[in-house]
Amino acid sequence: MFLAVGLVALLYDNLLTLSEEVEVIWPQRPSLAKKCFLFNRHLVPCVQIAIAVCGSFALASRLSN
Repeated sequence: MFLAVGLVALLYDNLLTLSEEVEVIWPQRPSLAKKCFLFNRHLVPCVQIAIAVCGSFALASRLSN
């Protein structure tokens, strides 16, 4: 349950600040800092979604046995 709350809060924050990211970060020339920022910003939600999905399958299989 707490994982879902954290994921929703993270996604909500990403959506709220996406316009600022597009305006400020995207026009910049490629740099290590920009790559690190974008990698961290977009990888974390993907990993959390994967953890939530895998966790729900694991819980469902445990409950069915």
